[in-house]
Amino acid sequence: MLRRAVGLSGRAAAAACGWNQAKVSRIETGAVRPTVADVDLLLDLYQASDGARDRVHELMAAVQTVDRTWRSLHRGGMRQRQEELAALLATASRVVHFQPCWIPGLLQTAEYARCVLELADWTGQRDLDAAVGARLARQRVLFEPGAPGYDFVLQEAALRWRPTGPWSLLRAQLSRVATLAELSNITLRVIPWMAPMTALASHSFVAYRFRDPDEPPRVHIETIGGELTITGEDECNPYWETHARLSEAALSPEDSTSFIKDLAQSLPIGEGISDTLVR
Repeated sequence: MLRRAVGLSGRAAAAACGWNQAKVSRIETGAVRPTVADVDLLLDLYQASDGARDRVHELMAAVQTVDRTWRSLHRGGMRQRQEELAALLATASRVVHFQPCWIPGLLQTAEYARCVLELADWTGQRDLDAAVGARLARQRVLFEPGAPGYDFVLQEAALRWRPTGPWSLLRAQLSRVATLAELSNITLRVIPWMAPMTALASHSFVAYRFRDPDEPPRVHIETIGGELTITGEDECNPYWETHARLSEAALSPEDSTSFIKDLAQSLPIGEGISDTLVR
């Protein structure tokens, strides 16, 4: 161990870094994931060689990024995955979500959720009804006392994405989003198509902070083949910063709600594709 190689006790290392001894112990036992800054401070203190530094940073990157396929994520069924996400939300203090493609799960109606989950079922799960029910149950956290703050940024394309079904399905979904946007713990902003952009974001992401100060922040990124999970303050910071910049490009929450209501009213009554939607 690098610390022992330079003859330092855990207490002495903690004192040199301005920490309590418990922090050094938790880092060494893997009980917490340290930041890059914390690790570099220890490496400097331990006079680590360049080779040792590279190896430690490689290990950190491997631990803080996990890539799981849908086959792995759905091993217990689609319902179980929804319940896992509900448990994660129950421990969160703040959640930010950027979605350029479709309405996020926490804001979906039952009919819309069914369409999304059916399209996402790459592994042939047979619990679609249960998964839809679990997704709707997950939404209860929005109304619970002490619920985390949610900050959604949606691109206009996400609002216009139309699943298979009548226009009334999309109209009901947009109405649902506008209603939920008025909750005190939800901030929702829309980026119109022609808005000048302030950040590059090629995919959706959800970033979490947690009530437990020792729990590192986390980012989930859904891909066609699975989900990428990133943990750690330094690793997640680009996503928090990107979300903040995207918010600057978006309409205000009040104007976003009006935008959604106007879009819902512009949808056709019948099944044809209106000029409003395609021009």
